[in-house]
Amino acid sequence: MIIITTDHGRDELNGKNHGGQSDRQRSTWIVCNKKLNEYAHNFNPGIVDIMPTLASFLKVKIEDKIAKEIDGISLLDTISITHPSINIFQNKLDVSWQTVNKEGNVSIWLSATNAYKNGASDNYVLLKTVAATMQHATIDIKNYPSDFYKVVIQPKYNQTNKWFVK
Repeated sequence: MIIITTDHGRDELNGKNHGGQSDRQRSTWIVCNKKLNEYAHNFNPGIVDIMPTLASFLKVKIEDKIAKEIDGISLLDTISITHPSINIFQNKLDVSWQTVNKEGNVSIWLSATNAYKNGASDNYVLLKTVAATMQHATIDIKNYPSDFYKVVIQPKYNQTNKWFVK
């Protein structure tokens, strides 16, 4: 497999430089000699999707505690969801996603820590399971007070994550 990409997008003002974290600034083009999935063709994949794509192609089994920390989505595999979004209001977590494959349920996991950055494991708690077609869940988080949340959304075929910093 061959994957070619740029290392970053461009800023909105002059089309140069790394820019920041907007969609335009994080967007990259990706060329691959393999058949890519619906996500690669119909959505906006980014450089973070290359590592999971390589792992899938090489059949590397990634331990669950590490997989929960991976931002990208494989460009080769069947996927269920993409584009996770999180908002917090009144001690509730509003989680949404875009459904690509309607099969099965979505499990929503939460960690209110980031111990992984220091080499430790984060404790994820399963908060809710809903049908993938719902594309949305509201979860009470009053028992998990924090200024930082990691949310992992696990449907049938892939998983994705999103972090929220207050």
